[in-house]
Amino acid sequence: MIRLFFVVMAAVFLIACNKTSDKTNSRNDYALEIVDSIRVDYLGDFYLFDYSPKRNTYLAKGHGDLEFLFLDTIGNVVDSVVFKKDGPDAITWAQAAGFVDGRLALLERVKGLLVVGEEGEVVDRTKIPGEYYYLNGFGGKPYFKLGDELVYYRPERGEINYEDFGGMMRAIYQRPILEVQDPNTGEIRNTMPFPATSQFRDGKYYGWMYPTVKRKGKVWVLYFSREYQFYIYEEKNGELNLRQTVKMKVPDGVKFQGVPFDKADQFEEVNRSIRSGGISELLFCGGKILAVYSKGMGEEETSLFDFETLEGKMEAYWADDKFVQVFDMNGQVLADIPCPKGMILGDVVNGQGQWVTTKGQEYFGQEEDWQTLYLIELVEE
Repeated sequence: MIRLFFVVMAAVFLIACNKTSDKTNSRNDYALEIVDSIRVDYLGDFYLFDYSPKRNTYLAKGHGDLEFLFLDTIGNVVDSVVFKKDGPDAITWAQAAGFVDGRLALLERVKGLLVVGEEGEVVDRTKIPGEYYYLNGFGGKPYFKLGDELVYYRPERGEINYEDFGGMMRAIYQRPILEVQDPNTGEIRNTMPFPATSQFRDGKYYGWMYPTVKRKGKVWVLYFSREYQFYIYEEKNGELNLRQTVKMKVPDGVKFQGVPFDKADQFEEVNRSIRSGGISELLFCGGKILAVYSKGMGEEETSLFDFETLEGKMEAYWADDKFVQVFDMNGQVLADIPCPKGMILGDVVNGQGQWVTTKGQEYFGQEEDWQTLYLIELVEE
């Protein structure tokens, strides 16, 4: 494995050339600079999605969602885990996955909260009480620790009402985001109330929210797909209470149109000709909050792409430029800057506070027998 000890000047030049001069309410100028790169000798695509400071190791998904790769900081694939498909340790669907205390952990839709060993075996398990189900996927960590309690995405309980799906989603838009369990007693409670300031609370149906929860110390942040805002929660006495709604100014952003709950089955058709923008990633970097977003595509732009094919979808993905709004930890906006082009971004930040992204080979028209990670720093100019 070879680490490339150089600054990728072409990419830095590209960022500098595309940098916006009119920052949104910015007090200072910021830029994203690629300061180093790492070559990973791995044949095929992978998606980098977590980092453990305890292990100083990156976590990536390899060939398929059930293969996990462990990378050291110089690009070696030091280990891999392929989940079992049969038997008592079979993994059916990991709702969320990542490092917890340096160990690979999962929120599995049936088995609950799992810690997985080197051979894909379940070495620790905490069941989620009662009968429950998960409707869709989640981003971020599979669970957190809150004192002696475990915090994870709240499952749905009861039966799925397919005859009144809109009514079921209306109720979900009002329920708390997280469930808290005392692992010693199995008792559960809810926390992180669904923010009343969200578009999902305006009385219309917008599809699944794809909620993602991030945490830094006692600061918890929630964001939803297709929104230009995020929510800062304050941890106090074992509860997470909404402290602030941080609204982003994206005047030309494209947003989906909501439909009445009793017409939820028409949502896809109503929005068929557009692609909503919104926050795609949120990360803590250099003492700042970085909200990565896209502006989406209106009807005229989407007509240029064939969304029935994978090639067309990828062309549209690369054409929908990504930007970053920089905030301090109190939600004050500092800058609005473009992301480097041709990167698979993600939300991984390493032990040096650097944003770690992956080169998008398709964007550059390349098919290399290795992958390249780029280390990006937020710098104040």
